[in-house]
Amino acid sequence: MTSPNAKESARHSWTLTFDGGASPNPGIASCAFKAVSNAGKVIEDHWKMEGIRTNNEAEWDAVATGIEQISRHDPDARFIKVIGDSELVINQLSGLYKVKNHKLRPFNDRVAKIKKQGIRMAFYHVKREFNTEMDAACKSARGYKGTRLTTFHDH
Repeated sequence: MTSPNAKESARHSWTLTFDGGASPNPGIASCAFKAVSNAGKVIEDHWKMEGIRTNNEAEWDAVATGIEQISRHDPDARFIKVIGDSELVINQLSGLYKVKNHKLRPFNDRVAKIKKQGIRMAFYHVKREFNTEMDAACKSARGYKGTRLTTFHDH
């Protein structure tokens, strides 16, 4: 039998997939993420970054924003499974690699702030062909002339 605390914890667990890219690198950059809770809530967003940015800046912005949005929309969030195709960013998030680039540190600080709230996270690297939904959303956002497209809905 599952305990009430285990059920509550599962209800506040999320899976976050993300992608970011620049064309050329550095160049016009865009980001995308999709967060899905075990309770069926979905947060999706994709946007074009201002100025000239690198692929790594876009990847970091996507994951940091996704984690912040989960924390904002589910203050009781307890666990986030983070999935991305950037081996560098996943290894930096998990602590295997240090974040040495000064342009990436502010993104890392944003994630660290959420971790301090007690949300546990696990990080998984996947090959690009297993992240096609976020890759397509990211590329779509690169062509935007306006701002961003954010949606919140039940699964």
